[in-house]
Amino acid sequence: MFEKLGIENILKSKIATGLEIVLSPDGGYEMNVVVLKKNKSALILEKQAEAIANPEELTKIIDLTNPIVLLLNGKGIIHRKITVSETDILTSILNKVLPNANMEEFIIQRTLLGNTQEFISIIRTTAINEVMDMLKKLNVVNIGECILGPFVVNNVILLMDEKMVANNQLHFDKYQLQLKDARITDVSIVDASNTDDRIVIGGEHITSKLLLPFAAAVSYFVENSGGVINSSIINVVKSEHQQKRKFELVGWSVLLISFVILLINYFTFNYYWGKSQEINTLFTLNQSALQHYETLKTEFDNKKQFLEQNGLLENSRTSFYMDELAASLPESIQWLDANVCPVKKKQNSENDEGFYFENKTINITGKCNRSADLNDWIKQIKKNVWVNSTSLLDYKQDNANEDGSFLIRIEFKN
Repeated sequence: MFEKLGIENILKSKIATGLEIVLSPDGGYEMNVVVLKKNKSALILEKQAEAIANPEELTKIIDLTNPIVLLLNGKGIIHRKITVSETDILTSILNKVLPNANMEEFIIQRTLLGNTQEFISIIRTTAINEVMDMLKKLNVVNIGECILGPFVVNNVILLMDEKMVANNQLHFDKYQLQLKDARITDVSIVDASNTDDRIVIGGEHITSKLLLPFAAAVSYFVENSGGVINSSIINVVKSEHQQKRKFELVGWSVLLISFVILLINYFTFNYYWGKSQEINTLFTLNQSALQHYETLKTEFDNKKQFLEQNGLLENSRTSFYMDELAASLPESIQWLDANVCPVKKKQNSENDEGFYFENKTINITGKCNRSADLNDWIKQIKKNVWVNSTSLLDYKQDNANEDGSFLIRIEFKN
């Protein structure tokens, strides 16, 4: 069907779902679904379902990964034909339909009739938010557009059987549409029992209840299909849908490019595989020598690392520092031991490899008559430019008549 449609523009998906949600006065929903698949320049009816009362059933009918055109009808939606000017903004347009209405409380859809006339469709923001919350709980978030009312039928009027649009009128479900040049010029609500239950469109027969979701699905494949223009929640969902589709297209492109690259690599690999076998043969012949080389290199690197970590490769001025410390030693202080770069054992280690040197460190133990002289000497040591830090680690004096024993830690800069 739809061979006359001639869709040439690049489409985001080959399958689209038209989902009509009719808002009931009691707060419930009635849903009608049509799924269309694009095959070259034709659209094929894949699935259809009508009068769905339980939202949970929706997830069993449609594929949630395909784009969905949401169409809202029923309670709380107002359609008005008004005259507009170039200077009109959304607020002034809303006030022509509902005087003194708050712009933040309503969502607007504009459908052009001519140069100065438009159909304005409005719905409360809370109503759309409630519908979107319900769909989000069902994981129905792949929304490409949200449309109000029957004006989406403009996309399929030319494809309908001529008998359906006789005398420039179209009757379906509860709507009576006045047409001019295959465009809707007026909308009336009539008794559904007076309308034809079957509609022929593009060679397919559908029930009148499914015309709107059918047209909504078609709108995904054509440009300028209209829709609400100031709903933040719809704009966010549409943006997420577009970004997701872009990501999928980029992903498939990357996969295709990767496949081509892998194919080229496969043939290249086969060519160089023979070359690698020759090299492997030569490598095997010299493997013993290479292993010996790696062993020596590992030993060299380990020893070099050990020497570097303990500062043994640096220029040592330890003797000078020791002379400086000895020269500044007061008579009341006696050295017992001076340990340069003392050996420490790593924690939780029980083997010789667990030892290490405290680099740039001198530990001095000794005795002194008076603790005040020791404090003065420590202060004097700190004044040396080569000293990084000086700390008294231990000091003991059993009684005032005996010398005190001390342990000083000196860290030097280089």
